[in-house]
Amino acid sequence: MGMLVVFILSVVLCFFVTRGAYRKQLRLQPKGKLKAGCISGFLGVALFLVINIVAAVTLIPDQPDTVKAGAAFNQATADKFATLYNDNLGGIETSKRENLSGIKIVSTDIKDGSAHFKTVDGTVGKAQLDEHGLLVNLLWKVKDTNGASLLSMGAAMEVLDSSINRDEAINFLKQALAEEKDGNVKSSFESKRINYQLSKHDGIPLTLYIEPRY
Repeated sequence: MGMLVVFILSVVLCFFVTRGAYRKQLRLQPKGKLKAGCISGFLGVALFLVINIVAAVTLIPDQPDTVKAGAAFNQATADKFATLYNDNLGGIETSKRENLSGIKIVSTDIKDGSAHFKTVDGTVGKAQLDEHGLLVNLLWKVKDTNGASLLSMGAAMEVLDSSINRDEAINFLKQALAEEKDGNVKSSFESKRINYQLSKHDGIPLTLYIEPRY
């Protein structure tokens, strides 16, 4: 609304400034109508641009990085993520006729700017939230490296990242696990929008950390 008011006022102001400059040039050079028109037009356009650029810089606030991070996750709140995640698994259940209830989210606890997710089989997730309640990052931990656990991670990745599909996500996870040495896994992966870090150490479950690239 503020920018609209500035735009209207700048048009009115520039009209009078341009007309005044044109008349002044004609008084100085009565026969130079073309030159007077060019000079006054240039002044009017320049003034219009300056006013609107300054107004844009002043009136449009910078968005904090956390808002940009939340936007990178498809505007996902904690509840929206949990719903989309379960819906994603529900679609797999229908198409492949599998029972995936064990890896579905059964509770979402939001407290002190963080969201905590739990599934039946013990998979847990923790996400930081921005001031709008949008996910800023996600830490996803699974108990083992079986197919259901990897599917759980792949579903979470697909929900938050529109530039990746579930099969691509699971292939990354399998490839990283294939390179496991002495029970340790450490691998990273980048999609067009998101950074992924996969890790596993003795006594520590397989963990996937997800955060935006910007």
